[in-house]
Amino acid sequence: MTVTTNRSVATRSAVIASPVDVVFRAVRFAYDSVAVPVAVVDVATGAIGNSNLRVKRRLGEVALSKYLNCGNAQGPPSADTYEIQMSVMTQLTPDASGGTRVMTTVQGQGRPIT
Repeated sequence: MTVTTNRSVATRSAVIASPVDVVFRAVRFAYDSVAVPVAVVDVATGAIGNSNLRVKRRLGEVALSKYLNCGNAQGPPSADTYEIQMSVMTQLTPDASGGTRVMTTVQGQGRPIT
C-alpha cells in the first residue's frame, strides 16, 4: 500500500486476497506493531482502530514525525513537539473477488503542549 499526506481527510483502500477473518487478525497485529492501541473492535461491521488516540512525541518507539507531517513552525518537526489527537480507523468489507477490501482513514490535529 501507499501512504500519502493530505491536508484533508482521505481514505486509502486496497483489496487483499484473503478472507475478512484472516485480514481482521492481520490488521489487529499491524495496529499493535505500530503501538496504536485498539479501542474499537466490531467484527460484525468490520471496523477496527482507535478514534480518540492522544499521543505526544512518540508512537511506541518511533518519533511521530516519521508518520505525521505537522510542519516545523519552531524548528524541529512539530509532530515531535505537539500533542496529537488522532483517529486511526480501518474498515474491512468482503470483496467480490473473494478477498477483503481494506480501507484505512487517519486524521488528526496537533497543538503545542504548552
